[in-house]
Amino acid sequence: MNSKKLHLVTYLLVIIVIIILDFVAGFINETKTHRTIITSFRGEVVPIQTYTNSLIPNLNNSFIDETKSVGKRNVQTDKYGVLIGPEIKDKDGIGIVFLGGSTTENNEVNAEYRFPFLVSSILNKFDHKFNSFNLGVRAHTTQNSLNLYINHPSPDVHKAKYVVVMHNINDRLKLAIDGNYSAKIPTTSPNSFSNFLVSLRNLCFTFWKFVVSKSNIFFLIDLQINNLFGNKNLQVTESNIDKHSKLGADSLAYFENNLKLLINVIRTKEATPVLMTQPLGFESESQKLFNESIRKIAKKFQIILIDLEYEATKITDIRKLFFSDGIHFNNHGSKWAADVISSHFIKLNTSSISSKKGDHTCPPLFFNANNFVGVPLSNNIFPGRYPSPDRSGKHILYQDFKEGKSFISLVNILTGENKVIIEKSGENSIEHPVWFDENKFIYGEKNGFERKIFLYDMDKKTSKPVLSDPNFYGAIANVSSKGEIAFAGYQKIRTQFTNPEIYYMKSIDSPPMRLTNTTNENWRPFFNDKENSIYFISAEDGKKFGIYKIFIDSRVVVPVTSDPNLIHWDPALSRDGLLFAYASKDLSNFDIFLVNNRNQSQLSRKIFSSEDEWDPSFSPDGRYLFFAGTSPFGSQIRAICVN
Repeated sequence: MNSKKLHLVTYLLVIIVIIILDFVAGFINETKTHRTIITSFRGEVVPIQTYTNSLIPNLNNSFIDETKSVGKRNVQTDKYGVLIGPEIKDKDGIGIVFLGGSTTENNEVNAEYRFPFLVSSILNKFDHKFNSFNLGVRAHTTQNSLNLYINHPSPDVHKAKYVVVMHNINDRLKLAIDGNYSAKIPTTSPNSFSNFLVSLRNLCFTFWKFVVSKSNIFFLIDLQINNLFGNKNLQVTESNIDKHSKLGADSLAYFENNLKLLINVIRTKEATPVLMTQPLGFESESQKLFNESIRKIAKKFQIILIDLEYEATKITDIRKLFFSDGIHFNNHGSKWAADVISSHFIKLNTSSISSKKGDHTCPPLFFNANNFVGVPLSNNIFPGRYPSPDRSGKHILYQDFKEGKSFISLVNILTGENKVIIEKSGENSIEHPVWFDENKFIYGEKNGFERKIFLYDMDKKTSKPVLSDPNFYGAIANVSSKGEIAFAGYQKIRTQFTNPEIYYMKSIDSPPMRLTNTTNENWRPFFNDKENSIYFISAEDGKKFGIYKIFIDSRVVVPVTSDPNLIHWDPALSRDGLLFAYASKDLSNFDIFLVNNRNQSQLSRKIFSSEDEWDPSFSPDGRYLFFAGTSPFGSQIRAICVN
């Protein structure tokens, strides 16, 4: 073999070895995964000195979900660089533009929970249609947003009726470092040797970052270099702002002047400016100063103010709204912000939008010393799910979970006194309590898919199984005013479970009779005593759940809800059979609908927020509707006044 061939073979072997080593390096501490994520993130991150063209059109990045509950989250932009969510824009909808930094961009949470999207989603549950446009860009200051709004290429942005501005922390950092918003002007001629060296250095740096983004080995080398020499980029932290602070009276004046400019520009475009304060998950004196400036400007110029910082003080533990940095909202924090913001827009449009129709004042009901009627789910007042009021209207049975145990508990809603009745290890290991009579209730025990229903005697403090067949399972029971029982029942044949069907028992000692005979999943039965029927939810494989009712005597099944694009859940009826409540899920979350059972196309009331609301049940007199919902503190039980 001549020397040329030998050299060629050597080069090929070296390349092959490098490729193999690079491949192997990808498995070291999940290097490949981290490299991919960081590369995508750098593609959307902009430095502290940003320009309008930092917006990236047609972005489509995927990240591991920080909450580890949904899988991956997506960050997508349209052709103008505007962040998009799962919403469908209405061509005649009222436009709401959101300007701000990363806390407005809000890309750390799942797309369906970003508050700019959720605001329009909530408002669209009314008759009007709204379109949100998220123009938040990480590291943007008021100066950048001013430039962005004036020069934005999207015609929808310039037609928007409202422009919501939330700035604080990035402005503080910019002013702390530079003392003002002035741009840094180059000090060398484009044709000079110094400028050539700067361009060459930038080219080398760009090439290095390109190699790092493509190679696991070079990615690991880059990490070691950063560890050895330290990251010299100033991070957005309170300690760095304090350490490098040049903040003073001039800084507040610069900030306030930019807010004034934004207000004037927005008004020039015949839009309505809305200012928001910016909350944090920790104490910051300078943050408070800048928020106070926002309040001052809003008052002076008679601008709509949404005071998120003040509203956050009502939360039991504000840290529950943020990721560990205390700056960026998590899913619950973003949903909370959307609820606060949308409530202000509801007030702005009271002539055409009303969430209070048919509402009347009801006396308070208590858990411990706290009233839970009409209180936001974000307040940690009454933890639990599956509220079941007794026939006297004085007590509620409910399920709760804490410290690795499930509980069935009882609360006197007139005094607030509550006590645990049953407890068992494991989440949802005991569930769905429902009153059988004034001293007994039925509840479920669950071990995987093996679910049984039991009757508990509160006088004797004993439980007994309702079903005797060891291969027959039952869950989510309901009881009629006559002591009849309905439940979702299924069998175990060898190692396989059949689909649940709706079963009926005339009394606690009667054998169960199967009412439905389908290949669907059938769950959550609820008696309508007035027409001798049972409401339930049902779905074929791969399809969404709808609500049906079956007449006990004739076994005739009638559909109750008709929209196949929505999930329908948790049917409940008032004792007189006139009011019908259920939970329904749209693009992002479950809301509770309340309709007149005589005319189900006539909507009487909706319960909704950015959280999930479900588990409806009526008080015996039909005055209250109880329900449960998600929150930063876990599931919470609430009540609204129906009449």
